[in-house]
Amino acid sequence: MTKTLRARSLARAAWTAGVVGMACGVLACSPVGRVADPAARGVLEGAVDIGPICPVERVDEPCPVPPETYARVTVVVLARDGRPIARRGLDARGEYAVDLAVGRYVVTLDHDLGIGSDRPHRDVVIAAGDTVRENFSIDTGIR
Repeated sequence: MTKTLRARSLARAAWTAGVVGMACGVLACSPVGRVADPAARGVLEGAVDIGPICPVERVDEPCPVPPETYARVTVVVLARDGRPIARRGLDARGEYAVDLAVGRYVVTLDHDLGIGSDRPHRDVVIAAGDTVRENFSIDTGIR
């Protein structure tokens, strides 16, 4: 290998190592692509809209959702293999927040409200220091 070719190869290898090193510094990854800091955390937050609450509810005259209705809903965070990681009730405004370790999760609702008690499953990715928002709607079936 000529000196010029060898110098270019070394420069390219150094540049590649620098780029990978910077990316891992930003993403906090280990050589196998996993999170190096198990203490790295993020937040999953959102709101659950429940309605209609009254028969013949009008847009200009909404029926407020009583806090006890929100109390019947639990946000469930599952690991990708289905193991439950966290359960959070809703506050009096239908909002929730869950502090989670960095990773991939499935979020769903546990409730007995609505048409068929639909339980959507949403994939979420939590990154260090980030807040991910997932909102849900429950159709009560009242018409």
